[in-house]
Amino acid sequence: MKNVLLYIAFSISFLLFVKCKDDIIESVPEPEELYKVEGIVLTNNVPVNNMNLFLDSVKCITDSLGYFLFDSLKSQTASLKINYALYVPIDTLLNINKNLYLNLELNYKSDSFFPLSIGNKWAYNNVMRPRPDSTEIELTVEVVGIEQMANLDFYKLLYTDASSGYTDTSRYYRYMRVSGDSLFEYVCDEVQLLSLFNIPVDSHFTTSRCIFNFDVTLYDNSNHFLNYYYRSILTLGADHYLSFQKGVGMSSWATEANYYILESYFIN
Repeated sequence: MKNVLLYIAFSISFLLFVKCKDDIIESVPEPEELYKVEGIVLTNNVPVNNMNLFLDSVKCITDSLGYFLFDSLKSQTASLKINYALYVPIDTLLNINKNLYLNLELNYKSDSFFPLSIGNKWAYNNVMRPRPDSTEIELTVEVVGIEQMANLDFYKLLYTDASSGYTDTSRYYRYMRVSGDSLFEYVCDEVQLLSLFNIPVDSHFTTSRCIFNFDVTLYDNSNHFLNYYYRSILTLGADHYLSFQKGVGMSSWATEANYYILESYFIN
């Protein structure tokens, strides 16, 4: 009888041990799976180097190939953001429950055709009428302030021209603003349309400057010169040319007497 009782007690103890052991095994969590978000950042199919990306509060910088990588990510929903002055911001919500590979295309803002910000500066040479006694830049344009005209804010641009044989440097101001896809100038006490951006080749529109009207045709937005290079012909007895480059601004303009071409620039 005593042996029977000992056997029963031993059996119960063994079963309790096995159950406790099973409980311990079941309570150990499985390793959490980690994921990555990677990809490339392009503009006009050209890699964008040294661009900051944020996945919530985590920062990543693209390399020379436009490549970025966020690694060791838990399953989550997170916001991927790119915010840079010349480009339309990217802000997209990602559901991270697997590895993701993204191709991100940056589009220029309309005002990047002529980025107006105080301190921006452009330097031009007049290739038709250079100063024979100097190799210095013949024309500089600098954004020096903001003034309100017709209840609108216009950037004040200082033009310093030394290309036309002046004994003293000629200095004058022009007032411009970009709104939507259009560049406006305040001149002759009126807001005048100067140029339209983001329009198809062969588009036609009319601009004015004081009492003169210009019939404008956008005749080239190809890569013949530089990426994103636009030109317009303004016809008023003779052809006038304006060229804009995205991210840079006015890159050249010409009349029968003068042809200015951009040599260098500084953009904030």
